[in-house]
Amino acid sequence: MFGGLTVQDTMTSVLSRLFRIPNEGKPISVIDLSTVPHEILDVVISVISRLAFDLAVWSKGGLPMLLVCEEAHRYAPANDGKFVPTRQALGRIAKEGRKYAISLALVTQRPSELDSTILSQCSTAIALRLSSEKDQQVIRGSTYEGMLDLIDFLPLLGDREALILGQGVSMPMPMRIRFDELSGKRPKNMNVGFSKSWKSQNIDRDMLDTIVSRWRTAGRERPEDKF
Repeated sequence: MFGGLTVQDTMTSVLSRLFRIPNEGKPISVIDLSTVPHEILDVVISVISRLAFDLAVWSKGGLPMLLVCEEAHRYAPANDGKFVPTRQALGRIAKEGRKYAISLALVTQRPSELDSTILSQCSTAIALRLSSEKDQQVIRGSTYEGMLDLIDFLPLLGDREALILGQGVSMPMPMRIRFDELSGKRPKNMNVGFSKSWKSQNIDRDMLDTIVSRWRTAGRERPEDKF
């Protein structure tokens, strides 16, 4: 990527493709890591996080960016030594990113399993329904003592309801909100209908051949493609 006497410099083209520069009206990059082997997943996420931070630094804040980590407890778990490089990269964005216009969003269903140092740097928390007392305790630690009664509603929240805490609310206290229902085209649900799958006929040998072929070409085919 940095080039040399016998190596072609491709850093600009790699960064342009990875971070959509120019974005041409499509400013969101979705990086699908579902086919990346678990053994190197930590390395891949660490490199992407460091590239995003360094690009923000060297652009002197000229490229506002939000790095969203889905299933963040897998990348920055609490008390897991083998994820140290990734935790350090994400932690640096959480601590210093404000100076360079880069932000970090951590999405998880288990906030109690996130690295506490990175979690403490999050200035805004959006909490949907949480049934685990351990996860609720994490949210309680982020709110005012006088507002703790509102946290008791976490396991009782309905669909699309959430509590917002921190700098993301206009008033200095938690707010209970309800997200608008999406209209028109919605993101496709990737979950398989459990009861429907059990009632359907078992796959035959031809279907198994198709599955193995798709398995071997992982990463070349979109997961939502059906047979």
